[in-house]
Amino acid sequence: MNKFSKIADGLGGWLTFEQRCGRYPLFCESYLAYSIGQLLQYRFPGKVLSEIEHPILSGGREGPGRKPRIDFAVKGKDNRFDLAVETKWVSKSPTLIRDIVRDIVRLDLLLPNVASEALLILAGNVKNLNRLLQDPILRAEGEKPVLVREDYYKSAVYFFYRLSELRRDFYSKVLKVFKDVEISSTIQLQRSGPFPRHTNTDQFQVYIWRIVPRGFPFKPEEYEKISVHPRQR
Repeated sequence: MNKFSKIADGLGGWLTFEQRCGRYPLFCESYLAYSIGQLLQYRFPGKVLSEIEHPILSGGREGPGRKPRIDFAVKGKDNRFDLAVETKWVSKSPTLIRDIVRDIVRLDLLLPNVASEALLILAGNVKNLNRLLQDPILRAEGEKPVLVREDYYKSAVYFFYRLSELRRDFYSKVLKVFKDVEISSTIQLQRSGPFPRHTNTDQFQVYIWRIVPRGFPFKPEEYEKISVHPRQR
């Protein structure tokens, strides 16, 4: 994770600089794009692409409307990507958690056949990050957390393992946009961060999660019909 951590560390430093310059009212997901692109370009010169169509999800998409895209990708050999990246700014959007988990699924779909590595970059105000990472959807009592902070560095999205009704209903909503593709029943996440580590609640931090698909595949349209994954019965 070291080379990826340097990207997140650089982004955290840039956010601190921009805040000191009084530009924090402009902070949003699109505002991050230039700095992330520059940091990726430094690490992977001449190989960085932005806003490219998702190779799996856009293939069968026809008609009007914007096809699903990936925020950043690093070109590899034989039409593969060395790295795929999705970014999220922690706003007060009511669909933020749903959109984060959908980004995790979109990255999972690329591994290992299309991309060698996949990262979720999450940035925001410390107060908003704390609120997000303690949300009952992500950290329900008695269930394994979806995005961990500093207690452990590993967490996972478990679509079938010991789910509460709240989380199962949430996952049903997450999966509605994924049709005719197979999803990993378990997606492991390896955390690095936050960057910078020592801040107050008025400052900004960055986390990254490396995506590691681990589970058996299933079709999202079958999700609500399955109470327990067939391999776990």
